[in-house]
Amino acid sequence: MKVRFIIKETGTEPPANITIYSSDDFSELREGGYYSGFDGSAIHFYDEEKGINQTNVLLLNNFPINDLKDKGFIVKEGRDRRYGERRMSLRLKFMLIHMMLLMGGCDVNVQDTRAFQDEFTSEFMQSTTETEEGYYTFESGTGGYTMLFPVEGQIDDATYYNQKAVNEVFTFGVRNEKDNVAYGFKLTYEDRGTTEKIDTYLKILSNRVNYDGEYNIFKQNNKTYYYAKRVIKASNAYFIFGYIKADNDNKGIEFISNISCLDNDKRCEIEIESEEEKIKKIMKSIEFK
Repeated sequence: MKVRFIIKETGTEPPANITIYSSDDFSELREGGYYSGFDGSAIHFYDEEKGINQTNVLLLNNFPINDLKDKGFIVKEGRDRRYGERRMSLRLKFMLIHMMLLMGGCDVNVQDTRAFQDEFTSEFMQSTTETEEGYYTFESGTGGYTMLFPVEGQIDDATYYNQKAVNEVFTFGVRNEKDNVAYGFKLTYEDRGTTEKIDTYLKILSNRVNYDGEYNIFKQNNKTYYYAKRVIKASNAYFIFGYIKADNDNKGIEFISNISCLDNDKRCEIEIESEEEKIKKIMKSIEFK
């Protein structure tokens, strides 16, 4: 899978044989006195003719990395266990391309967009190629869903939370400095039986955005959407929000977005009809897995 990703993104065969070893592949090393505490993956690059023989390690815990560094390993530390194996898989894709660059295997330019200039955000993008003009495809760290993601969007890594693939919470923003408009998003994903209690979830959502109206309900591609918006006239701001529930299982997403002036001391014109269509486009692009 990793090699296919490299060929797709670069149009070039990798410059060496690549083997990926995960700690989960060696259960016997977790037994008795053999367990070292290592939790992560090792990537081995080897090509005898080119003189390539290099191992890189991606860690997901507090393993004593100096022991590995002393032995000549190149160590890439994962941010946190909370991202789990799915996060590691996405990180590996970009590590592989990075290592190919170091070995002179191909010429790959990182996209000049905020989504790819930010390392954390880039981990969630399925490809460096735009899915549609102005959008990449975001893949949840839980593996539970995908959606369109603005190329100038940036995820706040401090807000990211992933609990055992059943609950994911994060925020991201988009800054349009030319028009002085800011967009903020918060998504909460759950895969639990409690999502069937849709009235409870809508009540919680309404309380979050101080909304006391009704929801527009519509269906699309085996999903039910509960959609609404709220205008804050005093500050020329808008909330566009909803709940997306899978019809065939327990997956659901609370989706909250807000649009406002980037700099409140300067005038901004928000064409709410066109902006609302942009938000709906992202909401409707959600596909549960």
